[in-house]
Amino acid sequence: MRSFIIFLVLTFSAHILLGQDSAKLDSACGTFGIACSLHGKPQPSMLQTVVYVNNSENTKLLQWLISSNPQNKVHGYVGLYFMKKNGYKLSKIEEDEMKKLEKAEDTIDHCLGCIFGLTSSIKSLITKKNLAYYYKWYSRFGYKTMTVMPAIF
Repeated sequence: MRSFIIFLVLTFSAHILLGQDSAKLDSACGTFGIACSLHGKPQPSMLQTVVYVNNSENTKLLQWLISSNPQNKVHGYVGLYFMKKNGYKLSKIEEDEMKKLEKAEDTIDHCLGCIFGLTSSIKSLITKKNLAYYYKWYSRFGYKTMTVMPAIF
């Protein structure tokens, strides 16, 4: 009986791993989220996005935006949105790629407060209302001045 249970666990685990979308496995960014877990910490990938924004690294954000990975795309979009709100003039390519993503049906993993493992379409995460919320978080909680990744997260 014990061997059978181990077999089931291993089979189920392999099924989950093999069934994952390969685009999600090669993500530079990982789960999207600005205030996750009990402590409301941003995801490390969101902190990296903030560092790119504050160092005017629009090229890296554009690379994420045009990548084949949906997780990267949403981070690139949000980063370029922050830059625009900070006074940066988007290039035509950046604007065009952002407009394309606004219609994307791709789904990504994200967190919302204490809840991890949520999946939503990109376009539902980058609505005007949500973008305003993300920017409010960025500007009100001191992230506008962060130019390097924290040593310990």
